[in-house]
Amino acid sequence: MRETGGAIRPSLFYKDSCPPCRQLSRVAVTLSLGHVRRVPLSSEEANVLYQDYPDRRGQLMLRDGDDVRFGLAVLRALPRAVVRTWWRAARRAARVLQPGGGA
Repeated sequence: MRETGGAIRPSLFYKDSCPPCRQLSRVAVTLSLGHVRRVPLSSEEANVLYQDYPDRRGQLMLRDGDDVRFGLAVLRALPRAVVRTWWRAARRAARVLQPGGGA
């Protein structure tokens, strides 16, 4: 996962050869206002991560910190991951807006 503004972004691993999967991943990123990042299953990052989960290889996956979900569980976990990223961003913004917080 990569960092943005000091926070780790959730990563949605999707099958790039599947048109509905690509579309779902785009919708997820859009609805998250860019806080979730898309990672194709054909990427080296996915290959490395799936070594820890060989029986899940090729399945839709969401990684949010230490939390990893596969398949349909991704659809249930995605809204929570998005809200958490919004919450972290709002807290960072509030700290910056406090007197002396941006210095």
